[in-house]
Amino acid sequence: MKPPVFDKERRLYYRPGTCDNLVTDEVFGGRVYSRPGFEIGEGCLVIDIGANIGAFALYALRAAPGVRLFCYEPERSNFDLLTRNLAEGGFSGAKAFNCAVLDKKGRSLLYSSENQTSGCSFFLRGECAAEVETVPLKDIFDENGIRACGFLKIDAEGAERAILENLPTAYFSLVDRIVLEYHNYIKRGDGLALAALLGRRGFAVDSVLPSDRVFGAGLIFARRARVSRLLAAVNCFKYLLAVPKAFYLLLAGLRSGRMLTS
Repeated sequence: MKPPVFDKERRLYYRPGTCDNLVTDEVFGGRVYSRPGFEIGEGCLVIDIGANIGAFALYALRAAPGVRLFCYEPERSNFDLLTRNLAEGGFSGAKAFNCAVLDKKGRSLLYSSENQTSGCSFFLRGECAAEVETVPLKDIFDENGIRACGFLKIDAEGAERAILENLPTAYFSLVDRIVLEYHNYIKRGDGLALAALLGRRGFAVDSVLPSDRVFGAGLIFARRARVSRLLAAVNCFKYLLAVPKAFYLLLAGLRSGRMLTS
């Protein structure tokens, strides 16, 4: 693998010839996290699960003054680049942890491939495997004294359901907005299950953004703030017409009783 180089425009280090370019393009070029209602404001506390090399972390920290960030990345080479990028930016409000977020505390085998730096997973076997430390999301709140999280981002390559299913219900009330990735190619019906789970925990599925590079994957945007029936209906038709692959996710939100709220 080639040594990291510095991208002057995006102000971060990345590894040429790997997925680093795709990840940074999504965040800074495609601005996939920059959606109405999901802005990161001054003093916002952000939890970044699956931080990779820090593209989203840097986006969040640059979004407004006083942002506090807790980011988690288990793959060692990704984590080294993450900490390098955070140090280069001089962000004092960021803390990085070299561990995976999963359903329980312990150790588990993480699979990866040399050039597929963004696809490290507990579920898809790769060329390489390493035992990594794992921590449940509950412990992140408890050990860091987090009583309110403005933005929770989860991109854990298929571990999203395990993470959220094992978070006690009371902790969901501490979170304002959630953006997570679903992976139907890893677990059949993953997106539908995640949308339904969020509905049961009091969140409204605000929008769905299928990936334009990986079939069966995409982002789910959900927030605790109540939305009107009209706004929810507009979101439904907008995404049904624009991206048919989102249909089953939107249905999941409706079936959960949380997509259309009064």
